[in-house]
Amino acid sequence: MTLVFLGYQNEKDVRAIARAAFHVDSSAPAVELATEPVGVPGGKRPRLIALAAHSEETVALQSQVERKLVEAGFYEPEKRAFWPHLTVARVKPEAPRSRKPAQIRTEPHPLPEHMFRFFRPTRMVLFKSHLRRTGAEYEAMAELELPTANDDQEN
Repeated sequence: MTLVFLGYQNEKDVRAIARAAFHVDSSAPAVELATEPVGVPGGKRPRLIALAAHSEETVALQSQVERKLVEAGFYEPEKRAFWPHLTVARVKPEAPRSRKPAQIRTEPHPLPEHMFRFFRPTRMVLFKSHLRRTGAEYEAMAELELPTANDDQEN
């Protein structure tokens, strides 16, 4: 789940970005996934197929991360509200060099039942994306282990 998309950043700033983004007061948010994908065919050309991820805790965590990055000068907030979701698939362009997504002619296969439970993410990761013809590849640049509900029970 993407909390904040930073766009281009100078690689020398990775440590400062991670320090700002990871300086939040939060345990791992509980996330509940919707059972029906969003962006499935319906007359439009969706750019992605996703599962809505219902979680007030995630919205609060995203808000903290965003605020810290704005304060540090690495991010300018988006005009649209944060939409917590997990991307299942991206729709390829209609043609090479086109920005228009291809039309989806059949619905995606159903996802396994175990996908639709509460879960707690175990870490936040700062990724660098490498754009390739075959799709984006992601490289972890920094990670923060999130305390989980189990951690609280052990103490």
